[in-house]
Amino acid sequence: MGEDFLATIRHRYKRSIESRVGKRLDTDDLFKPRQQESVSYPCALNNVSCCPEVGRRVFLREDESGIQVMDQQRVIGVVLPEVMDDLRSEFVGKQESQGIVEAEVTAAYPDSNRIEASPIIDRRSRN
Repeated sequence: MGEDFLATIRHRYKRSIESRVGKRLDTDDLFKPRQQESVSYPCALNNVSCCPEVGRRVFLREDESGIQVMDQQRVIGVVLPEVMDDLRSEFVGKQESQGIVEAEVTAAYPDSNRIEASPIIDRRSRN
């Protein structure tokens, strides 16, 4: 019974040393890579003829009536009211944007007169 006890103690001691050495040798990277977050928001278009293609850059502009989708200088649609509160958090976090956030069209549905837009946001990985 004494030999079994000593064998388990040696085994535990060896494992604890291996784990400590492993933690010391496994260092974190100095710079964390940028990670792209992607959330698409449904938008209703004003006119079917101005439906942008997938991958096109658009702007989301916040004003007192809601959030508008802009293609260059013209308003082509609005963000649906159901998701507007969630999207407003992107504007609150970016005071320097002054109410305008760049986005990319991730899906286009000209038959149903709507698109999905995803804000372009760069954030550091939180690992």
